[in-house]
Amino acid sequence: MSKKIIWIITVSCLLVTMAMLIWLYAQEPEKVPSFLPGIYACIVQNDFCRIEDTLTIRRTQLGQDNYAVIRSTGFTRIRKGRKEERELEQQRWTALFTPRWSTLVSSDSTKKLWYVPLKNFIYKDDFFYEKIE
Repeated sequence: MSKKIIWIITVSCLLVTMAMLIWLYAQEPEKVPSFLPGIYACIVQNDFCRIEDTLTIRRTQLGQDNYAVIRSTGFTRIRKGRKEERELEQQRWTALFTPRWSTLVSSDSTKKLWYVPLKNFIYKDDFFYEKIE
């Protein structure tokens, strides 16, 4: 065979392989960003209290959009300018990530977190959580 024919066959194989890879990539369902799991923190304070809230989000199974969420909250009352004893609370739940809406919704649908991938933070109601780890 001549070099020209070998070159044409090689280029054709490469083009077919690239087309197949593009087609396979397009067929894969939307996946959650790999950087969604982590630790997110929110600190809010006014004249009457200070709230330190942390969300820990971990994937429960590789390749799945199921997550374990742990919300740890520290609440400190402020009375007459003095801080009282800190109150701690922890909640745990499982959630499903919906890529189309960028939301994590608890399995009982009572808790919803919105994920903003471009800014890498999460918000819930009026609380904004910044990723720290």
